[in-house]
Amino acid sequence: MPKKVRIIVKIIIIALFTLMASFTNSKASDTEKSITFADKELYSLIKEQLQKYNRDSIISYKDDENIIIVDITKIDYLNIGTSGNKITDLSGIEEFTFLESLSITNNYTSDERFARNNKN
Repeated sequence: MPKKVRIIVKIIIIALFTLMASFTNSKASDTEKSITFADKELYSLIKEQLQKYNRDSIISYKDDENIIIVDITKIDYLNIGTSGNKITDLSGIEEFTFLESLSITNNYTSDERFARNNKN
């Protein structure tokens, strides 16, 4: 194979690897979410639960602003229903779009999206 052809083949291979690497990085960042919580209690409970059970989903925290930066695809369950919680605002929870289960019992929220249907 002539020298020019080998050089062109090498350039094409390097370009393909570079393109694949940039595609992989952009896919990973698509799942990162910066989630702001209006309720400090909700922020604290979710942060605590992520630290215990979903360490690989955590990217960073900003405690002074109640912000968690997380890979939402790795979180399918949250239990923020332990007794004694005084969560009144669930803003931010809607960002966890991969949840399969959410427990919010024993809280004082008036958010109608999560109200129990008591009609019989």
